[in-house]
Amino acid sequence: MSDGTRTRDILDHNQVLYQLSYAHQAPAKGIGSDRGRGAAALPCGAVLRSPVLIALTAVGALVRFATLDAQSYWYDEALTFELVNDSFGGMLDGVFAHEAQPPPYFVLAWLWVKVFGAGEVGLRSLSALFGTLTVPVAYEAARRVGGARVALVTGVLTALSPPLVWYSQEARAYALVAFLGAVALLFFVRALDGYARRDLVVWAVATVLAVATHYFALFLALPMGLWLLLRAPSLRRIVPYLAAVAVGLLAVAPMLLHQQEHGGVNWIGDVPIRARIREIVFFFAFGPGGLGSLHEHRGVIFLLGGLLFALVAGAALAWSEEPVRRRLVPVLVVGLAVFALAFAARVVGSDYVLERNFLPALIPLTIALAVGLCLPRVRRLGTGLAVVAALAFAAVVIVETPHDEQHQRDDWRALAARIGPPSEDRIVSVAPHWHGKALRVYLPGLDYLQVPGRVRTIYTAQLETFVPFGQAPAVRAPPPPFRETRVQRLQYMTVREYTAPEPVMIDPAALRTPGRNGAGPLFQAAG
Repeated sequence: MSDGTRTRDILDHNQVLYQLSYAHQAPAKGIGSDRGRGAAALPCGAVLRSPVLIALTAVGALVRFATLDAQSYWYDEALTFELVNDSFGGMLDGVFAHEAQPPPYFVLAWLWVKVFGAGEVGLRSLSALFGTLTVPVAYEAARRVGGARVALVTGVLTALSPPLVWYSQEARAYALVAFLGAVALLFFVRALDGYARRDLVVWAVATVLAVATHYFALFLALPMGLWLLLRAPSLRRIVPYLAAVAVGLLAVAPMLLHQQEHGGVNWIGDVPIRARIREIVFFFAFGPGGLGSLHEHRGVIFLLGGLLFALVAGAALAWSEEPVRRRLVPVLVVGLAVFALAFAARVVGSDYVLERNFLPALIPLTIALAVGLCLPRVRRLGTGLAVVAALAFAAVVIVETPHDEQHQRDDWRALAARIGPPSEDRIVSVAPHWHGKALRVYLPGLDYLQVPGRVRTIYTAQLETFVPFGQAPAVRAPPPPFRETRVQRLQYMTVREYTAPEPVMIDPAALRTPGRNGAGPLFQAAG
């Protein structure tokens, strides 16, 4: 080896060491003091070998995988369970006819359960995997925006985020779209530094896949595409990739229009908009079920949480150094645009304003929050707020949700265990009737009663929590000679058992109640 080659090798080695040391130390003049060079230059392989990132990803995996079977399947997951247990063609037909989401997640889940099974752990582990992978992607996107401290805070909040953990344990498409949205965001940030072909290709692919997984990702794709177009050094540099995204979105459009009419999302508009708006901040902070004791104060939490975010994000914009601000502005705009576009769609008649549909905005807003918390001017206060947030998140995902049934999904598994296997033919009447799909997962052979059946025992189960359609669920007691023999409280259900001296022929109309949340009887034969 020549002296010149040896010298170049030593210089290259020292440059990598410098970048590694920079990425894991706070800059001397605050975040962004290197004008963005250190964060952008760190080799990808070095990021993947970072002990901090490995630890954060391990924490994210632990809180997602450890309690996959702590909760029962609920109605939406029962729909997935039914689809993945059908033939491949039957699954696609079911998605097209009844779902409000495109096929990619269901195709993956259909293949996944062939290896890992369709139990809670097997089916949900697909979402847990994507939820875990979201942690390093969010970390790297944050590092590109603000450096190592911002990446650390973002990684912690992402790993322990109650809504991200919740949907990482749900057999639906939300964890996958959150992951794909995070990938699109990462390569959007990368693409803004030079419009490299590789970054634009990955951004375009991830964007199309995100929208093809959940239509609401469109509200993440549009502002990113517009920002790339407006900031492009030339139209020739960006138009081919935007055109590819447009073609992908057009390919998704026919199914979107069909499912908009037949996919069963019209119930969203039946929920008062003020209630849905008040729910957003609580959802982002504590998830669908966490810290339920605070839920009645969600209006106050909305105001205080919104004000706190505005102050922290405003400070990040005002006090960050120019390289960080330059990367932060598009990220923050993209996150806020998800909300703006959703409410704009509502104005023109497409009302999908629902807290879980805003999941694609969570990572960009978390990065903006992390930048504000890592500002040198508020270092102690910012560190304290970050620690408090992390502890609150950990309390929800580690302590409360897995162990408090009042803040879990509807527990149809517990109901099936409580009434036990049938020793004779029986009827179970459930309100709302559509929740019968979830109960059928745990009571094999249970099917909707269409013709009169002869039974001696009838159970009724009335769900007493939030349901859509603006109507409280109600069950109907069977007529004499049935009499009530037992009443039980299970989670937030009231379960009643009725018995007759001998089997009686029951018409299903005698047990049904009107309305979309009315009761529906199901029949289960003995054996």
